[in-house]
Amino acid sequence: GTNTSISVSNVTSSVLIKLYYEKAVSKTCKVTIQSATGGTTSPAGGTTQTVACNKAMTIKATASSGYMFKTWSKTKGNGTFANAKNGSTTFTPTSDATITPSFEEDKRLTVTLAVDAYSSVKALCPDINGWHVHFLVSKDEANFGEYFDENIYVGETRTIKLPAGVTSYTIQEGMCYDAEGNVGGCTEYPANFEYFNDSTTYKAWITSPLPGNGSCRGDW
Repeated sequence: GTNTSISVSNVTSSVLIKLYYEKAVSKTCKVTIQSATGGTTSPAGGTTQTVACNKAMTIKATASSGYMFKTWSKTKGNGTFANAKNGSTTFTPTSDATITPSFEEDKRLTVTLAVDAYSSVKALCPDINGWHVHFLVSKDEANFGEYFDENIYVGETRTIKLPAGVTSYTIQEGMCYDAEGNVGGCTEYPANFEYFNDSTTYKAWITSPLPGNGSCRGDW
């Protein structure tokens, strides 16, 4: 508890001093989480939580398919968000409050990348699933791989979302590698592998194997 001192002066006879204490009670705040179109929350939307005032409570907003989280806002009362732009954050109420998440339609461009091999290659290469192509997705050729810079393996399809606000992009196919890391033979499909389109699957084909070094190696 808290130390308390008192001073008594000019005492000429016995004095009885009584001290009275009362138990400190933590103040509580009621925080209401409102529902919003486009996603769900934890605690659930439409519920009211009784929490300690001036103490952070964890909140989470999760966007539904086709939407993306935008921000948290306080529509009533007082309190602060640790980071209102993050779906998973904390809110510290200083009074009863109402908080609301907002979601927006996900209009980010989607890019689908894939790698495959001709049936003749698959028949000759037992390690074909280890073959891969290095893809770069960027705004332009001066910013190689700023959106995506990874390997994709034979039989794999990868769908990525570009950052909000991006309206065009360039796809570049890097080297094709066999399972041992040797440069293999790939041809692009379609022939020109740089695009500024949307809603298309970009697939690199491994076409012409040559046996060598215990592995199947492509022929440019």
